[in-house]
Order: sequence, then structure tokens, then C-alpha cells
Amino acid sequence: MKALACALFGLALLAPRSAPATDLVPDFLFQPRFVGKANQYGFAVDDQGISVKTGRIARSCPDNNRGLLFKVTEPTGFGFGQLFPDPNQKREPTRMDVLIDPTRLDSIGSRAAVELDSPFVPIGGNFEAFVIFQVERQGDGSFELATFARNGPAPAVPVGTPIVLPGDTPGIAARIHYENDAVDVEAGPCDAAPGSLTPIVTGQPLVFSASSGLGLGIVGQKGDVAGFGFAVIGDVHDPQTQDVLEDLKAVMDLEDAAIAALDASNPAEAGMRAQEARSLIEVQGPQVPLSDPPVYEPSLREKVIALGLPEPVQKKVLKYLEKAAKRDGQAADKIARGRPNDLVDARDKLEKAREEKLRAKAVLETGVAAEGKGQL
Repeated sequence: MKALACALFGLALLAPRSAPATDLVPDFLFQPRFVGKANQYGFAVDDQGISVKTGRIARSCPDNNRGLLFKVTEPTGFGFGQLFPDPNQKREPTRMDVLIDPTRLDSIGSRAAVELDSPFVPIGGNFEAFVIFQVERQGDGSFELATFARNGPAPAVPVGTPIVLPGDTPGIAARIHYENDAVDVEAGPCDAAPGSLTPIVTGQPLVFSASSGLGLGIVGQKGDVAGFGFAVIGDVHDPQTQDVLEDLKAVMDLEDAAIAALDASNPAEAGMRAQEARSLIEVQGPQVPLSDPPVYEPSLREKVIALGLPEPVQKKVLKYLEKAAKRDGQAADKIARGRPNDLVDARDKLEKAREEKLRAKAVLETGVAAEGKGQL
């Protein structure tokens, strides 16, 4: 998305230039762990003289934070990372919680930015509707936090009320909320108390146009580094995918019920729930409401195949589901044996089966078939 990188670069030429976003009940939560290589996550990058890797960020902020590190490798460099390879299933409302590490943005005017556009435009395309949240190093060492917007062919313009943080701020937390064709942005230091971020812009128009995309970018001099951690909370546009996710949740609920039954010393109930979880994945889905005689929906595995996902994504989802179903079956067998050690092992199998389904869920929601240690 060279157009966005140029937009970020051009923001330096602009002259210097509000209620918190509401809570959002998520249909999905995408929060990568960033424990593998950056290229294992499937994000597209337009790198104009930058490198991207994963690592620790915002070390002096609460929690052990990891994310993407964008480093400028040329005398003057800029680059952009696109987070959603398959964004057409994403729709508003969407919320992005971002942690930016600005501690190595050393040159005056160096910037880290988070961008939201609608409609989504892949790298290399031209786009005219977006909102950008930017952190810029000032001449006195401080950081200015500001927002810019574009709606149409005219250049991006500053919107909202910027805030300034001290130059030794260890990390910057930002929340971007997109709903009802409008964007709210609030931000502050990473150690701010919950609910105390400062609104920068509220109700900035951004008409939702069937899809939306999210990206991260940096502009700076050689050696400048920006770190980004993020969580995306949102909805799923495609009803067929939503149906698959609902079935996946039903299976995880069965595993939770099996674990609870084991904890309550009710192995008969636990074994039944474990078998039901395996059956929903491999044998048949739930009964069609009011069908008589009973008619059943396809299995979760069959529904995933019917989605027609790209081959690497489908293969990854099916792999996770097959491993989960195997563990559900193994758990049911161990519960049937009934020995104390078998029941302990069964609980472990159920927990691992649930983890496999969470991985399948992340791949379905994002279209990212992450590999190796950096799995979602």
C-alpha cells in the first residue's frame, strides 16, 4: 500500500492542529502473541527502507509485552504493515487496542502510526478514506499524539485535539473505535488507569464501505524503531463464516462442560460431553430446529470445507480441528476407564483440545495461516 506509506510520509508537512469510545461485546478477539518470526504471521508489508521483526516492546509498561518492531534501515525510510489479508469478513463495529513503544523513535519528526480505512484496499492500491492515529517525536523530545483523516481525493487533514506526552513516556496506549460510520480515538501513557485515556477525536466520519482494513506504519531516519502490540475486537461479516464460528463455540462449550463435570466428580456427564464435542467436529452438526424426523446440519469439518477458504488457511483450520477431535475422543476413552490418573489425563486432553479450537478460531477470523512457533 504505497499510497498509505506516502500519506504517512506527507503528514510531516502538515501544520500543528471529545467522549470515550463505548464498550464493545466481541464476536472475535484477535491478539497475536508474537513469539515467532514476523513473516510467519502472513501480514503483507510495503517496506520502503524498513525491516520488521517480533520482540519485546514497551519494557517499562505493565505486563510482559511483545509485538512487531518496525526499524528504519535507510537514511530516510517509511513502511507499512497490513494486518488483515482477508478483511472482507470484517465489519463495524470494530475496536483496536494498540500499544506503541516510541522509546527508540530518536530523530525529530519520526513517527509511528496506526491506520484504519474503509473500504479495505490491499497494498499497491489507491484509497481515499481513512483515519490515522500518529505518535510524533517533537523538537523538545516530547511526543505529540494526533489524528488525521481523509475522505476523498484531497490530502489528509488534522482532526481532533492532539495531546503531548513527555519524551520519557515508556509506551502509549490507544483505543480506536469504529461504529455507525464514525471513528473515536483516545490515547494516553501505557500506565494510565483503566478508563482514563484522553479523547483525541470523537465521531470522525468514515463511511463504512463493505469492508475495513487496519495497518501500522513508521516514518523516520536510519535507526528509528517503533514497536506495536495490538488486539482487534470486532464482528464477522460473512454469515456462513459466522455459522462456523458459532458451531466452534458450541464445541468449546461442551469441553468446558466436560471439564466442569470432572471437577464435580461426575465422570459420566464428562464422558458424554467429550463425545458430543468430537461428534460435532467429525460426524454431524446440531439438529435443524423443528425438524421431524430429525435432520442434522453438516459436521464442523464439512462446514469449514464448504467455506472455500484459500488452501493454506483451510489446511490449517482442518489440522487444528482434527487434533482437537482426536483429543476429545482420547479424553472420553480415559474417562470411561475411570481410574484417577486417567481422569487427570482426560482433563488435560480436554484443555488441549480447547486450545486447538482457539487456534482454529484465530485462523478463521483473520485469514492468517501462521506457522511454527509464531502460531496465532
